[in-house]
Amino acid sequence: AEKNWGSDGFPTMWWWGQAQGFAEQDACVAFAGGEVSAGPFRTKVTALVVRLPDGTLLRLGNPGTSPVRAMITDDSWVLIGRSRFWQVELEGHAQMADALVLPVPLVEERRAAPGALEHLGATMSVRVRNHGRLVWEGTSRLASLEHGGLERAAAEARRREP
Repeated sequence: AEKNWGSDGFPTMWWWGQAQGFAEQDACVAFAGGEVSAGPFRTKVTALVVRLPDGTLLRLGNPGTSPVRAMITDDSWVLIGRSRFWQVELEGHAQMADALVLPVPLVEERRAAPGALEHLGATMSVRVRNHGRLVWEGTSRLASLEHGGLERAAAEARRREP
C-alpha cells in the first residue's frame, strides 16, 4: 500500500510535499504530516527533511526536540520547523483549480474514492538558518504538493462535476 495509516485507515487530513529543481542541484526538500489519533487523543504531526547544497541533512519533526508547525490552506503550505540550532521556513503555493483529484484505496470496502488533491509543478520556497544566520534559501517551481482528506477531495471532485 502507498501508506500504512494503521487500523483506522486514512486520517481525516494529511499533507505532503517534495521539491528538487532548486538553483543548487544537490538541494532537496520533503515533508509529510497529518492528523493522527490514539484513542480519544488527536494531534497533528509533520516531519520535514532538507538536504542542503553542501550535503548537510536536516531532519525535523520530533515533537519534543525539533517540532514542525504546519499551516495548510487550499492554496498554501507553510511549515516552520526548528531544532536547537536550526530553523527551516517553507512556503509552498499552488492554485486549487490546478490540483489533480487522485483516488485512495478504501481496502475494507474494496473500492477507491477521491482522497488526495495533488499539485505538480507547484512553487516552493525554503529558508534555512543555523543559529539565526541564513545559510541557504532557494525556490523551486518543480514542487509537488498534496492535500489529503476524503471529505475535502470528495467535495472538490463534486465541485468539478459538469
